[in-house]
Amino acid sequence: MSTELARRLQTSLGGFSEITAVSQRAINAGLVKLVKEHPELAHVKCKSKAGHYLDAEIEQPLISLKVTGASLGKVDYEIKGWTVAFNVQIDLATIEPGSAEDKEVRGAIKQPGDYSLTSLFLTFNSNMKHCDFKGANLDSDDIITLGGILAKWFVDEGPMIDRRKRTVAYGLHTAKPDTVNADAPSFPPTSLKLQTYEYIAPGEDKPKEGLENGRNNMLLYLQMTDSKKFPSEPILPYSGNFVSDGMDGTMCIEKGIFWDRYLLRTTGPRLLHLFNNATYAWVKSTNLSQVTEPDWEIGIGDGGHGDMNFFNWAPSTDGSMSWTWGDPPQDEQHKITKETHGRLEITCTTKNRMEAQPGSNIIDLSGKTNILADGGCGGGMSAPWACSYKVHVWLEWQTKVTLNAVEDGGFSLSLDLAKNNFKVGADEVKTDCAMAIGVMDRLVKACDKMKTQLEDSLAKAPLHDIAAKLQTDLNNSARFVVPGKGTFKYQNPVFNNNGDVMIEVGYK
Repeated sequence: MSTELARRLQTSLGGFSEITAVSQRAINAGLVKLVKEHPELAHVKCKSKAGHYLDAEIEQPLISLKVTGASLGKVDYEIKGWTVAFNVQIDLATIEPGSAEDKEVRGAIKQPGDYSLTSLFLTFNSNMKHCDFKGANLDSDDIITLGGILAKWFVDEGPMIDRRKRTVAYGLHTAKPDTVNADAPSFPPTSLKLQTYEYIAPGEDKPKEGLENGRNNMLLYLQMTDSKKFPSEPILPYSGNFVSDGMDGTMCIEKGIFWDRYLLRTTGPRLLHLFNNATYAWVKSTNLSQVTEPDWEIGIGDGGHGDMNFFNWAPSTDGSMSWTWGDPPQDEQHKITKETHGRLEITCTTKNRMEAQPGSNIIDLSGKTNILADGGCGGGMSAPWACSYKVHVWLEWQTKVTLNAVEDGGFSLSLDLAKNNFKVGADEVKTDCAMAIGVMDRLVKACDKMKTQLEDSLAKAPLHDIAAKLQTDLNNSARFVVPGKGTFKYQNPVFNNNGDVMIEVGYK
């Protein structure tokens, strides 16, 4: 595993539900597109009361994120050639519902539901200490005059007084999450705040700042769901690089939301727990009333247990992304019946396992169900002869769930239900009951019946319904919108070391 990937996978969300990390590189790409969309932003034309006049073209606006020191909420705004710098406060504002801007952004998000939109925009204040005039012969009075003209333009007069023309991104939050995504109600954020966040290159222990050296530093959208409070710590401390070198951004969803409240939810339509329902075998009844007619009935599925939580996956205790079910066997999976002329012991065991690996987008599921009948006939007064037999039927299965990014926002999960992933079989019936007329035929029929039961249970289980829901539930869960002509594409989802989902965000 590369050190870049290792640094990315060790990140922690620190109690936040979702985090969107956008690199300085991507923000600057967005500013370039913003100026192309609003070319008037690139033309400075301003006159002071004293008669000083400036008419100039901005070649390229750029920002450098501040990631060291006490403040993690300011950026420098620089202009190529001469560098005229401003302290830029990152502010949030709720867009007026029903306004033209509200309608435009909703059209871009393409997300139904009852939610509010928030604009992330820049507020300028001059900072002449960071200016670079490339050796021009300017005295302090000239610099102050120029700074005053530019400040007047960017703060009081120019096109940037229109907040929409200095908005670098939009996000949504809602007090009614179920209206935004009813199938995954814990995903839509109910609150958000911002901070900058450092990138520390592998082999180094400190971040760098600047237009080039700080290109991988990040702006974080810190989001909570279900109206939860923000963590007590005001700033998310460094734990790893949410964005690797060369990435535009990352969308992160906390493990508890994705696993516990979605894939392994216990309310509403159940998802991955249903594999345990479908493969569970239990003993319905046994009968030895006739010496040569041992009889039993097996149940497959959830009919033997009224509490649906019985089928919940149990997480591992070692901190890994693994779950098990079916160990130890339950009482209704084992039964012994004895009569004076026979014995019958039925044992059903189901053991399933689920796991995922950091750095992968695959969830592996597998399991085995065994049904074993071990008995004997005769040996009593009515049948002085004695014989024994064994019947073994089994189900072995394995499948996988794959996380796939939806390019224009969100992701889907594909479930592999190919028939050859589920195999039902039986060992040859073992018996020394050749002298007992009809026993062998009865055992073979019982074996075939149990195989058919297992096959029918799989066919009737709503596994294909699960597959359909996984494909569509989350398509809109990770939308992130920028103004201008630029949009983000989503790709390469993986699990990090904590089991959180990380989706790479690319600017296009």
